[in-house]
Amino acid sequence: GSFALAFFMEVLFVSQKYVHVTMIPSRERKMIKVGLHVVQELLGYLIMLVVMMLSIEMLFSVLAGLMVGYAWFYDVREEKQQQQQQQRRVGGSGGGGGSASPWYVKRQQNTF
Repeated sequence: GSFALAFFMEVLFVSQKYVHVTMIPSRERKMIKVGLHVVQELLGYLIMLVVMMLSIEMLFSVLAGLMVGYAWFYDVREEKQQQQQQQRRVGGSGGGGGSASPWYVKRQQNTF
């Protein structure tokens, strides 16, 4: 049970990212993202309660679920694309600050 909760937590994270990237900004997208966020927060609290039962087996089960979920849905290609885009932004700035200033790049890393 705790393994499945942790695995599903990763599924929700990927689902939020997928909705953000594939849907155009609209009220529907916002409501879907809010719903996914609420379910993800609920699962987070349930996982916290499981771990607080002070059972080492439950803790390892949660950790295993998070690791397997992350490994299952982790996309190396997406990370490489993001790194290439960031390098293009920084490399193509021309030294004038412009849109590739450090605060802009840092802000872009925090978005989906």
